[in-house]
Amino acid sequence: MRVWVAACASGEEAYTLAVLASEAFAPAEPPVSILATDISLATLERAREGHYGRRALRGLDEQMRDPYFVPVGDGVAVDERLRQLVEFRRHNLTRDSVPPLGHEQFELIACRNVLIYFDGDAVER
Repeated sequence: MRVWVAACASGEEAYTLAVLASEAFAPAEPPVSILATDISLATLERAREGHYGRRALRGLDEQMRDPYFVPVGDGVAVDERLRQLVEFRRHNLTRDSVPPLGHEQFELIACRNVLIYFDGDAVER
């Protein structure tokens, strides 16, 4: 299954989908690849690092948190198994090809809150 998380920001949505896929296919490796894109290179770097404050996981119980996140300083880091499911790339939704170059089809496209950042013409396109 191929997933595209457009405007992924700091990666929480992409990693959440990786957790859900891991849970759904456990104990097997999930047959999922997640492309997470954003226009901001700084944001993408933060997402690749996969470090979050404990507050970011406050709604997750231990059974869901512990297998996928490891304590790091005063926060947590995304486990390597999840990182392998997610590829982060720069992509401009209003200028670059859709789907992104090198990708033909996706079974799921997640674009939570993307349109609120665009003007009327971009939303219509």
